[in-house]
Amino acid sequence: MKTKNSMVWRFIVLVFYRLIILLFFSFAIRLHAAGETAVNFLRIGTSARGSALADALIADASSAAAVFYNPAAVSRLEKREIQLMHIDLYADIDYESAVFAGGSGNYNFSVNVNYLHTSIPGTVIDKTNPYQFRSTGDYSFEDRCAGISIARRGGFLGFRLKYIEERIEIEKANTFAADFGILVPGRISFGFSALNIGPQMKFIKEKEELPQTYNFGLKFDLGNLDIFASASAYPDRKMSLRAAAELTVFDFLAARAGYQEIPEWNGDFSPFTFGAGIVIRNFGFDYAVLPSEKLGSSQKFSLWMRF
Repeated sequence: MKTKNSMVWRFIVLVFYRLIILLFFSFAIRLHAAGETAVNFLRIGTSARGSALADALIADASSAAAVFYNPAAVSRLEKREIQLMHIDLYADIDYESAVFAGGSGNYNFSVNVNYLHTSIPGTVIDKTNPYQFRSTGDYSFEDRCAGISIARRGGFLGFRLKYIEERIEIEKANTFAADFGILVPGRISFGFSALNIGPQMKFIKEKEELPQTYNFGLKFDLGNLDIFASASAYPDRKMSLRAAAELTVFDFLAARAGYQEIPEWNGDFSPFTFGAGIVIRNFGFDYAVLPSEKLGSSQKFSLWMRF
């Protein structure tokens, strides 16, 4: 008679095998579309904790911060949680997000809203002097995403449906996309997620693919120390690898550091990430910094409350 653990691992192996087949056909079909994609803000982590840990939270389910990386994480949340985040990105770009996670009956769910915005200076050639330009004012640039995730409480699978919109002044484009995830918790947790699966996005006359991302991750629970490792595959770029560690001290203070290998960065960003978090009863504050000598460091702040 098979034990419960052996059946779980057989399930993992079967799902992993089928996902490999799915990825193979997905890349084969979409190989012609390799290149830049639209709405790449969807690849920016929406929590300071996740960013401090190099966005390696594919197999984590300890907070609503993990839901962005794997919608199956919502299946393991035990309390309702609200999280608010602000990112001070390079080039005067701001990014805000809000997440609410809760449950009803046998299901858990989360609702998220993300909003990236900046202004772009406009210029035209000065007709009185063709060697000079004159300003036409600033143009607003905005990206939005709203989604809802659902998973059976205590289950292994999660699903998220989201609406995406990009706007430059009066011109805009929108579409829908879906995320899928698997999470098997334990002292060694396993996670997989397929993000931003959906149709092309048409802006004016140009059509672009969504930034599809396929994540594999592990989490090693060593008591007060958690170790994270993940790999991300993309149809439009090379694979990236990540590793991170989170040390919890006195049950209210966390120190975090991570390393990410992303070939396309070409030295513009440091591969190292850092951050910390503090918990006071049911309230928490997280901070992360992503160093960059050329573009300036990005800082992320998150506030959360559980009840």
